Amino acid sequence: MRFIMSPAEYATQIRRAPFYFFGGVVVLIVGFFSHHFITFAGFMAVALGAGARGFDQSGLRQPLLWIVSGLLWLICLLMYAGMGYLEVWQLVCGGRERVWAGIGLAASTSVLWLQSRLLFTFTRINWRASR
Repeated sequence: MRFIMSPAEYATQIRRAPFYFFGGVVVLIVGFFSHHFITFAGFMAVALGAGARGFDQSGLRQPLLWIVSGLLWLICLLMYAGMGYLEVWQLVCGGRERVWAGIGLAASTSVLWLQSRLLFTFTRINWRASR
């Protein structure tokens, strides 16, 4: 698997943006009321859906939009690092159920990986087009 997406894979992820967004909202609500770490995976999925929809095919040729996608990736990465640290810290202290914490951390990591691939693909294409 390549880190940079092919054009067909990029277009597929753009078409799936509403599913990421609204699925993330559902997971966010369920996690909020059940008090599990899966809430953060829902938040990351909402950010993925919004980013995928915001950086669609029409934005590929707009100059300097790659800076915004890089900034969004940096913000999501820092939030993931902070929330991941808190989750591991609570696992060590025994404050949460280990199964739900593991599921939440794995789901958040998976969403961050997909979001990183999507945003870096957009950044690369837009950066080359704006030079």
